[in-house]
Amino acid sequence: MTSIFNGYPTEKELRRRISNQLSWRNTTEVALLWHGYLNALLEWGLIDVNIYHSLQEVLPRIGMKESYEQALDEQLDPEQEKEFDKKMEAGVSSAIQTRPQP
Repeated sequence: MTSIFNGYPTEKELRRRISNQLSWRNTTEVALLWHGYLNALLEWGLIDVNIYHSLQEVLPRIGMKESYEQALDEQLDPEQEKEFDKKMEAGVSSAIQTRPQP
């Protein structure tokens, strides 16, 4: 898939950049930085949700709940948190969803 807009990073380029940085410095900080960056790209419509999920799979599974809350701009209630944890334990990459459209 090419980028949505000319000049923005493609999935291939983002995957390469993530892999490179994780090989240099595989830390919590790097993973959180990339989770936030991918959230921003998704929110701004620069990558689609399938690319977002594909790239999330490259990253360590840390900060996922916080990333989800950031994307929704709201805290998970206890029931949502339980369901989220269940999906993450099952390895479901789509535990993180985009905000439902009105």
